[in-house]
Amino acid sequence: MNALAIYKKATALINKHKTRNSAKIAEHLGIKIYYRDNFTDLLGMYTVIQRQRCIFLNNNLNYENSQLVIAHEIGHDIIHRRMAKNSGHKEFMLFDMNSRPEYEANAFAAHILLDEKEIEPLITDGVSLEAAAKQLNTNINLLSIKIIEMSKLDLNFNQKFDLKRLPQIPKSNFLKNLTGK
Repeated sequence: MNALAIYKKATALINKHKTRNSAKIAEHLGIKIYYRDNFTDLLGMYTVIQRQRCIFLNNNLNYENSQLVIAHEIGHDIIHRRMAKNSGHKEFMLFDMNSRPEYEANAFAAHILLDEKEIEPLITDGVSLEAAAKQLNTNINLLSIKIIEMSKLDLNFNQKFDLKRLPQIPKSNFLKNLTGK
């Protein structure tokens, strides 16, 4: 799926449900969230079981990270549901950003959780990526993905932000250690 289609799908959900809270969006979409205490390395997973869309979420995540993982899994639901249905029990994991489905789900999550109207003034003012991520209370890698995607959409970001300013991120495994273990 191309960058514009992902952006439009995420924006449509935000506008329809009037929230960026990914757990509330999942609830509105009828996606059941199951919190799991027995996940060690697994942060979350999306699957379809007997036509019920499900997200299994590591219960050890803090609020911000759980929002990120849920938004990522909603991305799989919106963009890749057919893959989950066709395989019967497809597990999507956040670890491999080198795979197209994982990157698309991360881009979707970035659009759900990060408002370009909040990012634009920071970029215009020359705030560092690290400081912007801290100010927005978000993961620096997710912010990098958002900026990359905004540049693809040419939302006037190409003139305001030089992508060469991005350090060598997003790291391919940036979501792997969110539990802090």
